[in-house]
Amino acid sequence: MTTKMTRSEADDHARQRRKGRPRKKRMPTSLGRYPFVTVSNRYLQSSGLGEYTRAERERRLRYIHRDIRDLSAAGQVRTSNPEKMGEEDVGALVQLWLGRGVNGKTLAHLVTALNAVLEFAGNGVVRSYRTRHANLFRHSGTTERKPPLSIEQSRRITSEAEKVDYTDWKGMESFAIVVLALASGGRHKELRMGRLDDLHLTPGQEHYHISHPKGEGTYGEARDVPLRPECVPFLLRYVDKRKEEHRMRPHNPYLLPSLNRGDGPLSSNVITSMVRWVGHRSGVPDLSIRTCRRTYGQFLLDEGAGIETVSVLLGHKTTRTTELSYCRRRQDIAIKQARLLWSHLGEVTGW
Repeated sequence: MTTKMTRSEADDHARQRRKGRPRKKRMPTSLGRYPFVTVSNRYLQSSGLGEYTRAERERRLRYIHRDIRDLSAAGQVRTSNPEKMGEEDVGALVQLWLGRGVNGKTLAHLVTALNAVLEFAGNGVVRSYRTRHANLFRHSGTTERKPPLSIEQSRRITSEAEKVDYTDWKGMESFAIVVLALASGGRHKELRMGRLDDLHLTPGQEHYHISHPKGEGTYGEARDVPLRPECVPFLLRYVDKRKEEHRMRPHNPYLLPSLNRGDGPLSSNVITSMVRWVGHRSGVPDLSIRTCRRTYGQFLLDEGAGIETVSVLLGHKTTRTTELSYCRRRQDIAIKQARLLWSHLGEVTGW
């Protein structure tokens, strides 16, 4: 004969069975008028990302939010709540980006940012969408090594830099970005976050101290990079101008300071537009910081530096990255070096 439990006894029994079980983490039920923004902000606050990475991720999330808002207004997205978005909603975003011509690394960065917020909200739909539509995210197994600037193009840039009116602050700073990139091979972030005292122009010891390398805080290491001699004269002019321009703002430590953002550095987007302006003025189409970086490495190789030396100065972990994506010994120079070596061996061995 079984004894029927009272309601209170049944509740006590249920509580005992649940005791010790981990509770499922739930997001707050109310996310406000813009749930994607709310969850994105919570994600960024708890992400632990570095300053530069966090700023880039925040910029991409703002871009994604605008697209979600527009698609939602057009009825192409069911919800903007990261907890409830489905594959159809993710697909609508991806198709919108593809229609704009967004692909490759840019598409991957956007999808990664979207996935980070949705997974933070407990939604793994982006992973399932990528698995189902893997063809949209497939990349080539090889990395194309794009060409550096020619010697003529590099000389044209340094020549135009010397022609900039000393009173033209924007022109001076724009050319300083490009000339420093040619002089040091620094990455976009490594130039943007550099401080005035990172640039050393003492005769015979000219170098740029990269204090904010890629991978800062994890695998990245600060390094000193010698400056190409032909770039030093303009950099000397720029440093004088930079000190004069900011005499009234002595607390801004950046080598490339912003006049519109208080005591901060130039923004990434502003630097990109300034580099394009320099390219247009110098007659060098499609100029970019990365092109200048490749040029620094290629010129060093052509002048006789070893690939290991170039790899270290560019901040690469291995020479494979240097050779595949940045620079490699030119064939004509390799032939000359081989013949010179054989000639020397012949003198020694009597062959």
